[in-house]
Formats: sequence, structure tokens, C-alpha cells
Amino acid sequence: MNIELRRLLVTEATKAAITELRKLAYSPKFGDRLRDEALMWNRHDDESFHFGAYSEQRLISTIRLTRVESAELFETIMQLSADAPFSTLPCWVLSRAATAPDYVGRSINMQLRSEAYRFILARNKTSAEVPPREKYVYGTALKDSRRFVFLQSLGYEFQPGEQKWDGYITATPTEISTFRIAIEKLESALLMIDPRR
Repeated sequence: MNIELRRLLVTEATKAAITELRKLAYSPKFGDRLRDEALMWNRHDDESFHFGAYSEQRLISTIRLTRVESAELFETIMQLSADAPFSTLPCWVLSRAATAPDYVGRSINMQLRSEAYRFILARNKTSAEVPPREKYVYGTALKDSRRFVFLQSLGYEFQPGEQKWDGYITATPTEISTFRIAIEKLESALLMIDPRR
């Protein structure tokens, strides 16, 4: 299986492909819990970087990376108060991950997460701000996600308690977890994800 990972140039065709992939990834699994509006391309997508995995020129996995400076954007994307002890701005947020059903379980989205980490680290090295102002990369997911144990092993911290969510499905606060990793831990996380690189 030859898979190409890359940061995506956002065009109308890319937007359509990402939206279709989101629908394909989540429609069969969640049915009537699915929030169609959350699958559609939106203004936050326009303000973000996108990474994609391709197999035979078909988009099979994607993840969105957003640099967040404002409390309003943080609260919209994370559904978490910017004043909460777990919140630190500015930051990065990884969200809207989707993988085609026939590629789930092959760690492709974790590879895209790695590409996002490398992107953050490269930007920090070329930034005029020393040290960089962003301290964390945030994310949210369903608590029953298979990746949580691995994320903890990478150095992610999980916020205790209940969490609202702006994800693809209608979920109760008891089903959602918010997590973050310190940017200073990204290099060691990359070594754990893919020690050959």
C-alpha cells in the first residue's frame, strides 16, 4: 500500500473531497447522531491548515490544524472556556480528523498528526518569537476512542470531567474528552510514532 502524506493546497476540489471524506467516514458509524452541518466545509476550515493522505490519488484521510490566538475562536472550536485552567492561548488545535472506512485501523491519521507536529516544529524554528508563544496542541474526541492510551503514552494530558463538543456527532458531555500535548514534547512524540524518521 503506497500512501502519500502532504499538506493540502486548499482549492474548491480539495474542499469538496474533504467534505465527502468526512461524510464517508462518519455516516455509516453514527447514523442519526450525525450532525451534517459539522461535516461541511466552514469558515474555520478556511482559516486552518489541512493535511491529507492519498492512496492512488484518492484522499483517504485528513486532519485540520488551526492556530488559535483569540478566546472566541478557542471557545468555538474547543467548546471550552478560554479562562479554564486547562486552557492556554495562543495554541494549536488538531480537529476534524476523518479516515475512509476501508483504511481505519492502519494508523494513517496518526501519521497525519505527525505531519502536523512537524509543521508546528518547523514553524517554531523559523519564527521570530523565541520561545514560540504557543505552548500546547489541543484536541477532543469521544472517550471510547481507541487512540487514548497511545496519546497518553505520547505525553498528552487529559482534562478531567465533562466536556461539550462541536464534533461530527451529537454527543453528551460525559462522552467527550479534551486533551493537549505540550509543544516541547512533540519531538519525543514523533520518535514514538515513527522512530525510523
